[in-house]
Amino acid sequence: MQTAQMAREWVVNWAMWFSKGKISLLSEYWRDNDARGKMECELNDAFPAEEKPPEWLKDCDLVAALRKLWSSLPNLRNDFAHCGMRKQPLGSEDLYDQTQNLLPQLRDLWQKSEL
Repeated sequence: MQTAQMAREWVVNWAMWFSKGKISLLSEYWRDNDARGKMECELNDAFPAEEKPPEWLKDCDLVAALRKLWSSLPNLRNDFAHCGMRKQPLGSEDLYDQTQNLLPQLRDLWQKSEL
């Protein structure tokens, strides 16, 4: 459960950092609920739908990596946090597999943004 929650927060952090031109950001900015909320909305509006990515995200490889990652996080996180209490919860094997894939996906996103 903590892996899924942390991965979601990490992606929001990454998007905040990347959208500001990969500059060092003040600690107050990372914890600002309004800034985080705006970024979450921006990500939700663009992903997983085949919508146009945010203006700050122009690299096709990053778009593909972020679309895949961001679209899988809500169900994974919610199934853990709410103990599968929804109409179509992920099975235990899917939960395990998706959790195991988080680190490689996060690493891939980071490596592609370093170029």
